[in-house]
Parts: sequence; C-alpha cells; structure tokens
Amino acid sequence: MPEYKERYRQIYKDLIGRVFLADKTVARMTALRTMIRPYLAVDTQKLATLAQFDAAMTATAAAVQPGPGGPGGPGGGAPGLQPFVEGRLTWLKTQFEPQTFPSASIAASVAALDFTGTAAQKVELKYSGVNTPPTWSLTAQTRNGGNWLTPSITGGALPGAFDVAVSAKDLVAGVYAGSVIVYLSGAPEVVIPVTLTVGKAPAASITAVVNAASYSNGAISPGQLATIFGANLGAAGLKVTFDGTAAELLYVTAGQIGVIVPAAISGKTTTSIQASYGSEVSAAVTKAVAPTAPGLFTTNATGTGPGAIINQTGTVNSAAALAAKGSIVALYLTGGGAATSASVTIGGQAAAVAYAGPAPESVQGLYQVNATVPAAAASGAQPVAVTIGGVASQSGVTVSVQ
Repeated sequence: MPEYKERYRQIYKDLIGRVFLADKTVARMTALRTMIRPYLAVDTQKLATLAQFDAAMTATAAAVQPGPGGPGGPGGGAPGLQPFVEGRLTWLKTQFEPQTFPSASIAASVAALDFTGTAAQKVELKYSGVNTPPTWSLTAQTRNGGNWLTPSITGGALPGAFDVAVSAKDLVAGVYAGSVIVYLSGAPEVVIPVTLTVGKAPAASITAVVNAASYSNGAISPGQLATIFGANLGAAGLKVTFDGTAAELLYVTAGQIGVIVPAAISGKTTTSIQASYGSEVSAAVTKAVAPTAPGLFTTNATGTGPGAIINQTGTVNSAAALAAKGSIVALYLTGGGAATSASVTIGGQAAAVAYAGPAPESVQGLYQVNATVPAAAASGAQPVAVTIGGVASQSGVTVSVQ
C-alpha cells in the first residue's frame, strides 16, 4: 500500500538522519587521526609520509598523489576518507527522498453515455505517466431504478476497452441516472455519467429557488449558495442555467439541487433560471437579483434557531458551549456578494466586526463574519443579525452568550 510505503520510508529517513550524522562521524575520524599521527611521525617503517596521511583523510581524488604503494596504495588516486564518508552519507540520505515520477492519468474516449435504447456502447481507455502498462478496474452504480447498468468487464490491462450495456426491463417511462467509475492506482478516478431514457422523458420543473441558508424566497445575489426545489431534477447530465450561464452544481437529487449562483448575473435586476438535460428544458423561473442577500446558516439547517457559529475557542456555539462576552465569534452565511464590510448586532447591541468576506478555504459562496460579543449583551440565547449592503439577514437566528 502506498501509504505504508511512505510511512516506512519516512521512518528509515529519520533513522539515517539521527544515527548517520556527518558532523559526528567526521569529528570522530579527526580525533582518531590526531591520535594516530604522532605514531606515524616516529615510525621509521611507515609506508606513507605525514602529508600523504593527511591527504588520505581530507583530499579529493584529483589532489591526491600516488603513495609509495603505487596508485592503489596509501594516498593513492581514491578520494580522501573524510570527503568519501561525507559523500556516501549524502548519497544515503537521498535514497530516502520521495521519488518524483510523471503523474499517472487515465482517459476515457467518452465523457458521458446517453441511452435511449439498449444497444451496448463501447468505452476505450488510454493512460500516461507510468512506465509499464498498468491494470485498471471499474465499478458501476445507479442512482434510481435498480440494477439496470452493466459493464462487460470489471478491469484489465491498459490500453483497453469495455462495453456498457443497459436493461430497460421492468422500468417505467422516465429518466434513469447512473455512472461508471474507472480506477487506476496513482491517478484520479474517471467518472462517466450514464443516462437511460425509457419512453418519453418527463421534463424537469422548478418550483422554488431559495437562499441555501435562510430558505428565503426573496432576491438572490451573484455568487450565493442557492437551493432549487422541483421535480425530475435527478437526471445525469442535468444543467441549471441563469440567463444561459451554467451554474456550478453542488449536489443533485430528484427533488432538490444545490447550486452556486453565477457571478455573471451581477448588475442585473432579474434572472431567468432553467433546468435541462438532453433536449428537455424546464419552464423558466424568474427571480429578482440584488447585490447582496445575506442569509445566516443554522445548526438545524432550517434557517431559524441556533446559528452555525464558531466560538473563539474553536467550539460550535450552543447552550452547552457559550460565547464569552468580549470574545470573537465566527458567523457563517451566504449572499454576501462582493462586499467586504458588514455590521452585526447581538442581543440588539452593535458588535464590532473584525472580518467580513469569503470564508477561507471553503466552498465558493460561503461568507464569514467575525464579530466581538458586546460586553453589554445579555446572557443566554440572543438574536443575531448581519447586515450587508443595507440588507439584513433573516430573523429568528440566535447565538448563546455566557
């Protein structure tokens, strides 16, 4: 397993680094040389001069002259013992450094498979970044309708190919979604969406587009997280557009989709939203657009109640983990638009804002506001609100104060 190989490589590297230390080894060699040198100086039968003895310890191969014993004798053409040992220790340590190879990759001949009949379709696989032909494996899974998706094989050598077959037996008219996932060690998996249409596919429909945090059905803002409710939304290859611009999909189910509202609607007052797959396109839903439409996330995911708030101690704010007065809490919301300033009230008291902007290292559209709990705030569950661009977040969200 690669993770165990890396673990033991690191253990041996640490061992080499602790035991085979060039400074200590050379110091010991120098001490021994100092001890031996006086005896060599008075030895009348020595085979090397003091200069050759010293050179045999420290000189490079180019600087060493042949000694009395010839080229292979003491002080011969070999490098001095000290540079030799230092060089070998350096080489030994390099053997435990991670080796860099080209990144392995695998590519399929198709990006997606759409079936309106049951004739099998072929998928070809190619690879790069590895020196020997590797083996691959695959799995198939369906999102609805049971086990109607069957690859011809479950793996093999690369380059290779496989057929994908579907069965519409016992399936009622509708659209069925699945995927084939191809695996190659050291490479990102390849996911091939598969759609099977039985009879005439029912068109997707959108019934509501709301703020993903507050569930407000009001205006939406560019870049915010939104939830779309409707029917027949779970087909593979589904696309949601805002005035023709495709939105990034965060999750897809038959009745609900999570999206990031495209920044392209910035500056508009309304936007037309549609869901489509293949030739089927839903009726358009028109939504008002505003620069900001803040909605606070709550821990119960209903849009009201305890806010999704992190205390300065790193704990999730709750009745069991209160925020101390004067401490900083992190509030999470969406719909902040491009704003970098906000105002906050806690228990009706103005709270100083230390930061307002995108939540670091989080999904696009998640906004964070760090605010100081006012010293004058009452204890217990206190209402909290954030105002961005003159628009306030929903009511009914609380923070627990010590």
